[in-house]
Amino acid sequence: GATLKRFQFPVGGRYPDFRIPIQIDAFHLSAQDPWLGAGMGNFEALFRLFRKESRQQDYALHPDSDWLWLAVDLGWLAVVGLAVGLVLWFKRCFPFESRESAPLRLAALTYGVGFALAGFIDVSGHRIGTLWPALFVMSLALRPSRTGQNVRWVAPLFRVAGVLLIV
Repeated sequence: GATLKRFQFPVGGRYPDFRIPIQIDAFHLSAQDPWLGAGMGNFEALFRLFRKESRQQDYALHPDSDWLWLAVDLGWLAVVGLAVGLVLWFKRCFPFESRESAPLRLAALTYGVGFALAGFIDVSGHRIGTLWPALFVMSLALRPSRTGQNVRWVAPLFRVAGVLLIV
C-alpha cells in the first residue's frame, strides 16, 4: 500500500514521495564526516547545504531512517557499534530452555528484530516514547542469568545514589 509507494523508483524523473531523495542527500552528508559524524542535533541545519535530489521540498527534519540519521549525527562508527550491540543482544537471547518463558521471549526477540529493521525506513528509535518501551521489551528476550551471584556492594551503592537524588 502506501508504505510500498515510498520506495518506488522515479517515474519520469520524479519520486512519488520525498523520502528517497532525502535519504540520498543524507547519505552524501554522512560521507562528509564518516568517522565522527556532524554532531547530534545538527542534521536540520547542515542538511540544507547538501540538498541536491530533494530540493523541491521546503525542509527536512530527519532522513526517515534511524540508521542513516545515526550515521549523519554520530558517524558510521556509531552505526557499526550499534549493529555489533544488536548482534550481541541477539546472541544473548538464545537458547530458549524454559518452556514457560519461551513464547514470551520469542515474541520479545521478534519485536526487537522488527524494531531494528523498521529503523531503516522510519525514525522510531529517535523518539523516546517508542525507544524506552522497545528497550524494555527487548530486555525481556534476554536469556535469564543462571549464575546466582550476589554482589554485596550493589544494594548499598544504589541506596546512597537514591538518597543523593532525593537530596
